[in-house]
Amino acid sequence: MQPTCIRVGYGAITQIHQQKLDTLGVRTLAIVETHPQRRMAAQRAGLRVATNCAEVAHLRPTFWDICVPTQYHVDILETITACDPRANILIEKPICRYTDIPRLEHVLRQFCGQMVVNENYCSSAVTEYVRQAIEQLDIQIEQIVVEMTKHRGADVASGRFIQCGTVRFGVDPATSALDLWCKAHDLDNLYVVDASFMPSSTASNPALTVIANALRVADHLCQRLA
Repeated sequence: MQPTCIRVGYGAITQIHQQKLDTLGVRTLAIVETHPQRRMAAQRAGLRVATNCAEVAHLRPTFWDICVPTQYHVDILETITACDPRANILIEKPICRYTDIPRLEHVLRQFCGQMVVNENYCSSAVTEYVRQAIEQLDIQIEQIVVEMTKHRGADVASGRFIQCGTVRFGVDPATSALDLWCKAHDLDNLYVVDASFMPSSTASNPALTVIANALRVADHLCQRLA
């Protein structure tokens, strides 16, 4: 049987998901979208369009593909699981905002289906920047080591966590240790390019952002020392 999905949202992430899932033979039954222009774009693409999940829940897709901003995730999850507690759901990380965790827990207690939280790093602009930089530097990758297990409790207990903001950058020496090129305000020959330059922790693992920034600073240093 051909797998099917109902996609919630019709923005940039939707296009990425649709292209990939099309190659896997997944048929899109409908798009749920409220924005007028995006609704029209979906209709022009020949897709069935609904204004809310309840309108098309009776189609019983193989899974729901949630492609909306994080702040709407829990609202969508509540609607889908109310229509079908056994639904299968694909959703982008982060799954919700910190303030929405109690609502998410309530949804999950009543949820009997399967939920996959997707990390879309392969489509990230940062990933593409790192790839291009590696090619330009003619670096050959020999090994990739994954340190994080995705079990947050085990990772923290084993010391595998990411510290950010300890030497943050900024324009004001009174509130930051580094300038915007990650050079210490008070020292001309000290640069810091690990995760500590970030003003605060991000919602997702910052490894690719840290690498991209290190390459940016390296380019600056090459120009400065040339």
